[in-house]
Amino acid sequence: MDTLIKTAPFDSRSVRTVGEVAHFRGRLLSWGAPDAFGDSIAAGAVKGTADGIPLLWQGSSDNVVGHVPRVTSDKAGLLVDAEIVLGTQRGKEAASLIRSGAIRHLGACLTILPGGASYSSGVRTITRAELVAVSLSTFPQQDDAQIMEMRHRSRIEYVDLDMVAEVRREVANWRRLAGML
Repeated sequence: MDTLIKTAPFDSRSVRTVGEVAHFRGRLLSWGAPDAFGDSIAAGAVKGTADGIPLLWQGSSDNVVGHVPRVTSDKAGLLVDAEIVLGTQRGKEAASLIRSGAIRHLGACLTILPGGASYSSGVRTITRAELVAVSLSTFPQQDDAQIMEMRHRSRIEYVDLDMVAEVRREVANWRRLAGML
């Protein structure tokens, strides 16, 4: 059996913090489109996924920052509801980096089951796999992942990452123009 770590869209709908845990929902895998490694995950390929799998920092099993209590699928791919434990230093850092927009993506650690992959025209199609971990990831296979809101402790913070990126571009442009004057 092969085990591989796949990074994919973190199409998160929200991130919220209640007590000592930050909650978020995100898209972990999209069905059908080849990724940067030339792999494609067939619809329904990840079956029997147990809830409560570890949430890792940058794919490292030495850096568990939380867990994934719920995994579901829809017609587009695999979705996760995850919790970051804020009682740890790495958990606090992870939540802070997500809030800032520096971390936006998820990775999937899969075990490909026997007979669970086929090759055609340079693309490996994974048809049977088990999800063994989810990772917060800096470098995605797809760039369309985004977190739309986050609640920290008892207050709600709305983070529109597209707006943050636009403001950063405008500030950089302003600084560039100011240097030319």
